Amino acid sequence: MMTMGILMILSSLFLLILIALRRPIEHAKWFKWAPWVIALPYIANLCGWILTEMGRQPWLVQGLLKVEDGVSPNMTVGLVLFSLISYTLIYSALAVAMFYLTRKYALAGPEAALPESVDVLPALGFAQEE
Repeated sequence: MMTMGILMILSSLFLLILIALRRPIEHAKWFKWAPWVIALPYIANLCGWILTEMGRQPWLVQGLLKVEDGVSPNMTVGLVLFSLISYTLIYSALAVAMFYLTRKYALAGPEAALPESVDVLPALGFAQEE
């Protein structure tokens, strides 16, 4: 988890330095690997969750902690099922929205992201539409 965090920090600093030095990065050969950095937060989250859950098991295995003591007393099967279904529906809706918007803007092209031309009156600071 810490490794992923350090990799995210270093990749951000590296790109900020290149931008500050005004180096062209769009056509660099190494830049084709940059989208893989997007997966780092998800991998870090997964590693943290696994570390947390695996940390509980040795206490149960060694007999220092009983299984019933390691379980939340107020948690029922219905609550677990409700939270599982709720999270699944929420994240599914967010995934559908993300894929829809990503596809929409990818098909529209970069020209669709450019704002309309706006002239600014320098003395007054007001924007004037063309």
